[in-house]
Amino acid sequence: MKTSNRHIRLSREVGWRNLKKMLAGLVAMSLAVGACSPDSPASSGNKSAFPSGTQSASPTGTPTCGPNDSSAATRAFPSTAAAAEAPALLVLGDCVDGGIGLWRLDATGKWTSVGPVADGFAIARDADVITIARGGSLETRSASKPGETVETVPLRWSGSAPGAPIVAIDRSPSGSTAIVAADEQGQTYAIASADGTVSRLEGAPNWSFTPLVGWIDADHVLVLNQGADNTSRFFVVNSSDGSTETLGSVTDVRWFALSQDRLTVAVSKDAAVYIGHITALRGGEQPAEIGRLDPRQVAWDLALDQTGTHLAMLSGTEAADGAVENVREVGYTLLPSGWARSYDAPVPFTKALGQVWLG
Repeated sequence: MKTSNRHIRLSREVGWRNLKKMLAGLVAMSLAVGACSPDSPASSGNKSAFPSGTQSASPTGTPTCGPNDSSAATRAFPSTAAAAEAPALLVLGDCVDGGIGLWRLDATGKWTSVGPVADGFAIARDADVITIARGGSLETRSASKPGETVETVPLRWSGSAPGAPIVAIDRSPSGSTAIVAADEQGQTYAIASADGTVSRLEGAPNWSFTPLVGWIDADHVLVLNQGADNTSRFFVVNSSDGSTETLGSVTDVRWFALSQDRLTVAVSKDAAVYIGHITALRGGEQPAEIGRLDPRQVAWDLALDQTGTHLAMLSGTEAADGAVENVREVGYTLLPSGWARSYDAPVPFTKALGQVWLG
């Protein structure tokens, strides 16, 4: 199945296309929340999720929900990996009641539709709290009951709110939420307090290869910084005083994800996926490679479990026209002998706006 995702083209585009065009495609995808059905394409407003001059991931520009009845409450796909245990995930994606919603993957490999989140833009987890960025608010849910809303907090920006949509969030153990909004005009990094007051994050980068945020402790936020040399590096911003730290030993980072205990980071590059410890990376060490990517394979939407011993990611194959095909959920598990691929199966959605570990 071909798919359309706001980030899947990013691993090939830096250095090949203008960064602003890349971001236009990213944001267009975050706004593509049209109807899904097994036999008909998404709504006409979603004909192209990528900027002019680039190809959609569907040959017609209108990816459909499939391959079977996309309105079904559950779907099961067999894994092709040697070990069949699936990662326990919650995915914010399409094909839920005709639009954006939540999909849950259990250990048996069964996908279950949790319910619609029509204006959902991004998802994060801290401890038992699931946070979903919606239009103008942050919504929290319990990890044990992800289908039920616990609280909705309206966002109140200090000064004017950015016109760009939110594309990534991460909730701190202290209750504040790091936010990044992005479009072709620029990127805005900010911190939302528990009461919804939002302030710009001083010291944040002007451009990132992939706009992502992750709290590594109560004060420091991990982001990606796109330097003048067009190279993606880790960048740490102190949310208290705006001071910054560049982790220059790790370059060409396409995606990252933090474990729920904030100690481990998973990294996706062009050719491989890596695991490292935050303290070691800040000390100049390189992360360890755990899996190679094929020459045309891309990986995005990484998610780690509590202790950083289980990794999930979306993966697909980039076709000659730039479309990404054969999109699958792939899992890795740390065994006594080392990291091994433990899950590999198709997905029931065509767009993903983020995923978190539920186990």
